[in-house]
Amino acid sequence: MEIKITADLESLPEFRLLNHAIDSARNKNDGSVVALAMVVRLYRELAYHAQTTNRAGWLNRPGVILFGNSCLTWFGDLEAVKLLEESGWLKKEAEGNGYLCESFARLNANLASDFRSREEKGAMASALSRNRHRISHEAHQQASLLPAEIYRRENGTVIEQPKIIRLHTVIKTIDYALKLPSRSGTSYTPGLIADAAAAVESRTEEEMREFYLWLAMNRENPAVPKTAEQILANFSGVFAMQRASV
Repeated sequence: MEIKITADLESLPEFRLLNHAIDSARNKNDGSVVALAMVVRLYRELAYHAQTTNRAGWLNRPGVILFGNSCLTWFGDLEAVKLLEESGWLKKEAEGNGYLCESFARLNANLASDFRSREEKGAMASALSRNRHRISHEAHQQASLLPAEIYRRENGTVIEQPKIIRLHTVIKTIDYALKLPSRSGTSYTPGLIADAAAAVESRTEEEMREFYLWLAMNRENPAVPKTAEQILANFSGVFAMQRASV
């Protein structure tokens, strides 16, 4: 397994902060050697997790425990996870769902077992683009079939007509990206409508197109929810997963 690491590692702000923190904790001046060993150890751990979680750079909760325990042998009483977080190497995921190392994700995306080539991404983007007109047409049709009183935000305010079309487009495109069958009229609940409206109002259409592509490419990832209801109910969290993988 080949792991990529940036050539200017020791000049990164994260590395210098880690170096300083280790020197302060140990009252010594060999922090750079220990910091280098700690980052290499982190990257090694993340490489194995990328293959089991299908997400490069993600250290899930069990992984955090295993990594922390393994560091005791190497670094004694230094709290490796805490030091790596405070120096910026690791960032906490939403809802306590482990940590993300963005630098590893950028350099080693190919280590995830569901990694897709540029050609595969291009083909998926083309498929989404080809279906955009059909989905838009179906969204207009579906918008007129549901009772007007269902179109309300979570706070009870009425959703405006242009956003009604967009929220139906969001729901149908997510269904398409997940390869789900056609949705029945009874599956459009007030909760789903309100969640879709919140997603529409929080992101631009360009951001949503990028999200659809990511979702289609990562639908087999165990960490990705498998229905539009689940995705839209926790849209900020799922969207953060997409942004972290860019």
